Amino acid sequence: MSENGVENKRSLLQDLTDQLADHIDLAALELGYEANEAVKRLIAGAAIFILVLTGFIGLQIALVGLLIKLGLSLGLAAFLLSILYFALAFGVYWALGRRDKRVGPPFAATHREIKGTIRWIQKIF
Repeated sequence: MSENGVENKRSLLQDLTDQLADHIDLAALELGYEANEAVKRLIAGAAIFILVLTGFIGLQIALVGLLIKLGLSLGLAAFLLSILYFALAFGVYWALGRRDKRVGPPFAATHREIKGTIRWIQKIF
């Protein structure tokens, strides 16, 4: 037993640093795994994007050809499809792309938790 709790404070500090080191080791291990997974997903996403884009271009050629067979000129068919896609893009943005104002700024709860943890650590020391 020590006087004035100096030894207790040292062991608490050692416990905190050991806990922090364990957290860092776990985070590094998980980061390595997630980085490998991200690379695989990026490669798969790029391949999917190229294939979907190629299919979409073929579909556009077919749609323009159909509109031309219905009697529209090439320019008018392309213009009408452009208007349709701009309208669809605006609709998707309006429905899904905007941030809900009720939820507040990003990571607000994380910031509160970090500040609370810092206050807790300061209170210990």
